[in-house]
Amino acid sequence: MSNPFKLIVTLKQHSPLIHFQSDQAGATLRSTELKPKLDKFLIDEVFDDFEEYKKFLIEHDEEKYKALNGQDKKKYKNDIHKALDYKVRISVEPGKVETKKVPIITMDKTTVYYPSHSLEIFSFKTELLDKIKEVIEKFFILHNFGLRQSKGFGCFTTGDTTQAGFENSALSKYPVYYRKKPSGSNIYNEIDMDYKIMKSGINHNKYIKSKLFRYLSEEKHIDWEKRKIKETLKTRYKDVFDSLKYRSEDGPQRIAKSLPEKETPNFRYIRALLGLAEHNEFRTWKGKIQVNIEDNKEKDDKDRIERFQSPLMFKVFNQHIYIFPNEIPDEMYNREFKFSLDNKRLFTIPTPLKSDFNMISFLDFCLINNNDLKNWERISKK
Repeated sequence: MSNPFKLIVTLKQHSPLIHFQSDQAGATLRSTELKPKLDKFLIDEVFDDFEEYKKFLIEHDEEKYKALNGQDKKKYKNDIHKALDYKVRISVEPGKVETKKVPIITMDKTTVYYPSHSLEIFSFKTELLDKIKEVIEKFFILHNFGLRQSKGFGCFTTGDTTQAGFENSALSKYPVYYRKKPSGSNIYNEIDMDYKIMKSGINHNKYIKSKLFRYLSEEKHIDWEKRKIKETLKTRYKDVFDSLKYRSEDGPQRIAKSLPEKETPNFRYIRALLGLAEHNEFRTWKGKIQVNIEDNKEKDDKDRIERFQSPLMFKVFNQHIYIFPNEIPDEMYNREFKFSLDNKRLFTIPTPLKSDFNMISFLDFCLINNNDLKNWERISKK
């Protein structure tokens, strides 16, 4: 006889999980990561408003809530911990684990892969369980887990998810997304390379200019922060500038020639739109230097931006790679960031204006009929 207070879901793992405790037996998808994501997904995507989901919150006190006036009710809604009243448990067969090092990642982490997981969701609120059951397939299609999850690691689906079900669920969230079949056996190296070409460009073995730079330069006549850094070093830190190398076989003269004068350069911190980095690294003839980057707001400002994950989420499913484009928050546009070297301020520049950047236009520019990023196709609602 089935338990009415328990929902059991079989999960299939499609890509390795980078777990911070990968050396421990049974390390896999963590309930402490899964449940907050599922809570937020249910609140944002399933329920219409607070009045509909308040009865499912662990900390909700209906009598206290009813006694509040308008402003106090608003504060109560904002302050209450948005944790829904259910528990999750994830189990695997320990003997089925596969672990291996990831060659493209410059950190000492091992990936974990179990072909099958059992997810148990328990709640005395059976109406909530019914809501979860309705959307659990879509939830896993739209989320990844673990470290480097935006780069295709930690992809799971329910065991009965089909290709059509996967792609239709994706379209319900993303009117446009992108798909390709990998050209080689190392899917994650391919994702890493494609993303680098899109965001920063590559300059190792071959040179490909950043597609983000080209898009904003050609469409909006915007210069990027990399050129601003080099111009500032050339003016204020000549010895550092002279030590830079453009390619391993080139000298500093190559860099100097690459900095033509402009009457009115429009410098913007453009790479921030695809995820914040703590620093930019430059190779020199003596080693490497790091230019640090941080929000120009004071460190104790509650609105200060410390992290912003890439809005592009790579998914791996049935030998296909997908890109799901998420929206960039408004606060990331026209935002001032400070660049410094050895704790000395170099300059501050803003990110692009919201009117300067359209994600789908950019991805079409990058991925469709492009010799540097091959085999991508655009998927959209018909």
